[in-house]
Amino acid sequence: MPGRVLLLLQAHPSSFDARAQARGQALAFARARAAGLDVVVLLDASSRLSGAEASVTALFTHQEEDDAWRHAHALSAAVAQEAQAAGLAFTARDVETAHPLELLSAAEAACDMVVLERGAATLRFLPHYLEDASRPCLLAGRQGTGPVLIAYDGGGASARALQQVLWLGLGSAGVTLLSLGADAEADVGVAARYLASHALAAQCVTRPLGGHPAAQIEAEAQALDPSLLVLGVRGRHGWRRALTGSTCQRLLHGDRALLLVP
Repeated sequence: MPGRVLLLLQAHPSSFDARAQARGQALAFARARAAGLDVVVLLDASSRLSGAEASVTALFTHQEEDDAWRHAHALSAAVAQEAQAAGLAFTARDVETAHPLELLSAAEAACDMVVLERGAATLRFLPHYLEDASRPCLLAGRQGTGPVLIAYDGGGASARALQQVLWLGLGSAGVTLLSLGADAEADVGVAARYLASHALAAQCVTRPLGGHPAAQIEAEAQALDPSLLVLGVRGRHGWRRALTGSTCQRLLHGDRALLLVP
């Protein structure tokens, strides 16, 4: 079972709902598995002023900086209080950086899963992070009442996604496997047999490839109302392209909770 979760939050003003989803989903996941929680609140230093421009607006920017730090401290303290109330082992820190990708890449080694809040600031670095990520990443979002939906393409990342669903203990609400294209029947059969070998029965859905794959995956999600949509971020060919491809990019810009497996 996983032993540690990393929750990365943005200190700058962002969607209250997105932040609440990330906090709630990270805490619920850790609490259900008695896992520890590492909370990092990011302050964006990339827009710092310098030189003459900075000297002219020094008082204003210092006030903004003080406000940002106060906000970050309050946010990390609130999450720490929730973790403590849930009986979780936790750490909390506020970090100012212009390079969130480097920070996240360094911090992931100490955890089993990364949880990120959805928003423009996260989406600026998330695709680059996932190119070389070593841990599954939960992009927090809307969770339905249906099963976990796994978009399976038969590639290595999809195979790891199946393993992570088992390792992270995510199959209790049921699992549906979705595969698209000419090889869908064969691909989904392999996936179903793997899950069955771990005593997890899965519903299998196959569709011919038609229209945009992201639209097909979203249509299935619309029908199933999944509690989580699981994707391997690197696939094989066609719609099975890398995360920087249009399929995953479109799904990243949706509102559903996504587990992204490198």
